Amino acid sequence: MQESDVQKNFIGGSNTPFTVNTSQSQYTNLAAHVYGFHVRASVINGTDNLNYGPSPGKYDYITTNADRC
Repeated sequence: MQESDVQKNFIGGSNTPFTVNTSQSQYTNLAAHVYGFHVRASVINGTDNLNYGPSPGKYDYITTNADRC
């Protein structure tokens, strides 16, 4: 599991307050050699909030991958 929080300020105006980005993600990878076949599967999922608080800066994602090598 990976988490991060970042505080930033956009350059260019005094009306731009500090904003906060948050990110959480998990990654799983499985590889196997079964009866002469190489198989691999991986999953990553998480949440990124690009501007904590106001919407629509938040999104959830999940990505899966499976292949035969």
